[in-house]
Amino acid sequence: MTRTGFVGGMFAVVALAVGSAWVGVAGLPSAVSPAAAQDAEPRELSAFEQQLLEPGPLAEMSLGDPDAPITIIEYASLTCGHCASF
Repeated sequence: MTRTGFVGGMFAVVALAVGSAWVGVAGLPSAVSPAAAQDAEPRELSAFEQQLLEPGPLAEMSLGDPDAPITIIEYASLTCGHCASF
């Protein structure tokens, strides 16, 4: 290994360490301020949105114990080419 390669590698390691420390201390920027997130109130749903939330004609299908501590919900559409072949 040449001296230039060693110095370049050490520079990269130090830059990575400083960058990681900066993100750990300063944190990543947030799209919503904490105050705005706490003040958010739910809005009223329109009649159309209420209709979308009503259960459809197909019965819910499940496997295993319905009272299990963990449940997984799979969303798929048979009209979707990928979902139908999956």
